[in-house]
Amino acid sequence: MRASLPHASGPIILSTWDHGIPANAAAMDVLKAGGSALDAAERGVMVTEADVTNRSVGLTGYPDRDGIVTLDACIMDGDGRAGSVSFVQGIKHPVALARKVMEQTPHVMMVGKGAEQYARELGIEQLANTLPPDVQKAWEDWKRTAKYQPVINIENHDTIGLVLMDASGR
Repeated sequence: MRASLPHASGPIILSTWDHGIPANAAAMDVLKAGGSALDAAERGVMVTEADVTNRSVGLTGYPDRDGIVTLDACIMDGDGRAGSVSFVQGIKHPVALARKVMEQTPHVMMVGKGAEQYARELGIEQLANTLPPDVQKAWEDWKRTAKYQPVINIENHDTIGLVLMDASGR
């Protein structure tokens, strides 16, 4: 059974941070073309994941303390089904892999090497985990002091959140 809001009027799309604005536009395009809310959510997040200028989401984001970019994603449909992946490397669209976990496995989460193996079994390419030059330099600068002192609310984030409702209230 799909969850819907009987008196709601959509479509409505909400996302986090400035990098959510192009995600919202891509999701709206899917909805206007008659796509499902799930398709729209996945497509919107994929836009942010693929943004090579983004330093908090996707393969060009800042790495962990070891210089490795690890990615997480989750997706949930209106009926309560969910799928997620965590600690994956080299996966261009972790949200698409999370959707495959939801739709094609009995699991809710797959992690690390197991999730990467599943991606390969699906034919999803695993890319090299290389840092863009500016990210490499920032990581090397950080290693000199190894101090983690973020400035609160100044682009101090590492994800995109996107929720939406289609015209039918789903």
